[in-house]
Amino acid sequence: HDPELGMWVFPAPKAPPEVFEAANRLAGEITRVEELTTGQDVWVTWFHNDVNKGPYRIPNRWEAAGNADFILAVADAGKVRKTERHLAIIKEQEEDAILRLQ
Repeated sequence: HDPELGMWVFPAPKAPPEVFEAANRLAGEITRVEELTTGQDVWVTWFHNDVNKGPYRIPNRWEAAGNADFILAVADAGKVRKTERHLAIIKEQEEDAILRLQ
């Protein structure tokens, strides 16, 4: 399974510390994929701060290797739910702040 635009990802266990810092324990969305002969470079918008970072190298046969040795892993259902809850809280806080200003 190759990385695709719109796919949700999160740092894999062996990702460098700066990737964990960028993600802040939440998923991100792949926003750009550049094909290379040895895999793909991807750019990710991290949901916690809406910042686009990359490139992150995804080697060929990404899924077959179980993602363990890579920088990014496909977001599982738990990570997706956690991120969606976090985004809903942020949206609610923003709406409350707007109402208070009116």
